[in-house]
Amino acid sequence: TPFIAVQLLDPTYIKSEIASRATAATGRTMTIDGDVELTAYPWLGAKLGRVTLGNADGFDAPFFARIEGASVRVKLLPLLDREVQMDTVTVNGLELNLSRTADGQTNWDDLAAPKAGAQPSSGADGQPLAALALGGVQVTSGRINWRDSVAGRSTTIADLALKTGALSVADLNASAPAVDVETSFTLTHNAPALRAAVKLKTRVRYIGEPEAIEAQALELA
Repeated sequence: TPFIAVQLLDPTYIKSEIASRATAATGRTMTIDGDVELTAYPWLGAKLGRVTLGNADGFDAPFFARIEGASVRVKLLPLLDREVQMDTVTVNGLELNLSRTADGQTNWDDLAAPKAGAQPSSGADGQPLAALALGGVQVTSGRINWRDSVAGRSTTIADLALKTGALSVADLNASAPAVDVETSFTLTHNAPALRAAVKLKTRVRYIGEPEAIEAQALELA
């Protein structure tokens, strides 16, 4: 049974497998601290402690991204019908260090570049997914550091909290329905010098053709 299978899995092996696959996919070193907690039925899930993704070569920050903890769960039985039904993905203590050098290179250029042999989302045997449902995304205690050596500017977003509504896509090639988005953070910028507490609430919709993001019922303070 799924429960027995999860009980037999070695958390050390799971950590190593996740880290090695992420490293192979990104070309960056990923480290996972602490154990990986697994659940089996009716949700197949994992709970992680601190996870760190290394920075690109030539950039000063000690890491590109780090989280203090995260959890993700997928309903087990719908997977048999190629339906991915996920619970709310929670991320705590997210920190991103984004940089652009004086010659215009960024530390995410290599991550954004198309990977050789990349294929559309599919099942393990290459068949396309039938549906995708995400219960939402919740981020707490986030921080984003942005340093632009071209413009001589730096920006920090601290105390970031983000919460989204559910997303359900029956046709992965179609435009997504509108999703509730709520966020708050403290913004600090050096040129011009400013500091502001920001709160934002809206409904966001991705439009596939032409590619665009539409914000509805926008509330900004």
